[in-house]
Amino acid sequence: SFGGAAAAGGDADANAAAAAGRRTIESVSAADAIIDALDVAAHEADKIDEYEQELRTAQAAAAAAAASSKPKKGSMQAVALLKRPPANPLMLGLAADAYVLRSVAAVRANDLEQALLLLPFNDALRLLQWVSGWLAQGSQVELSCRVATLLLRLHHSQLTATPSARQTLVDLHKRLRAAVQGLRDTMGFNIAALKYMQRLAQENAGVDEGDVVKAARRQLLAA
Repeated sequence: SFGGAAAAGGDADANAAAAAGRRTIESVSAADAIIDALDVAAHEADKIDEYEQELRTAQAAAAAAAASSKPKKGSMQAVALLKRPPANPLMLGLAADAYVLRSVAAVRANDLEQALLLLPFNDALRLLQWVSGWLAQGSQVELSCRVATLLLRLHHSQLTATPSARQTLVDLHKRLRAAVQGLRDTMGFNIAALKYMQRLAQENAGVDEGDVVKAARRQLLAA
């Protein structure tokens, strides 16, 4: 009946709205997780940079003291006392780039575009800088290409108008081309290997490829 159809339609609309709501919540959670990972990684990278700067300064002072006519024992002690800062336990023993990659890879494929769309521009730029590094390392190339393509498409105007983004864009341009070519080469190799295996299986079964085509044609004509 019309009433039953309307009720069914209403239920379908309600289910679709509920599903959309769940996707929105999941996308917001994914975007928050990516931003948190970016913040943790940035803090860790700053901490390591500060330690390495202090270490270089102490080593330079120790070298200068050793070269002087009156070496100072305290300079070498200062170098020895400098300890690498402990790793953030939230990072699970991962390097900063691997930690951010882990958070992005954890996002479901269906939610990724919406999650990236929710990122503020500054966070999108920070993520692009990590993506450039992943491409250089060959880490999760397909995912890295997808993230880079989505972010470049979403923020193209603002990225091209931001001077601090220029070097990242130049690096991405080079690395994306190389990564995409690598994916094409891999796909071509896999397709060729599959065709070879298919031909080998047919030969082992005593089946000629021409016979298979002729049999298929006869079946079509008979239908």
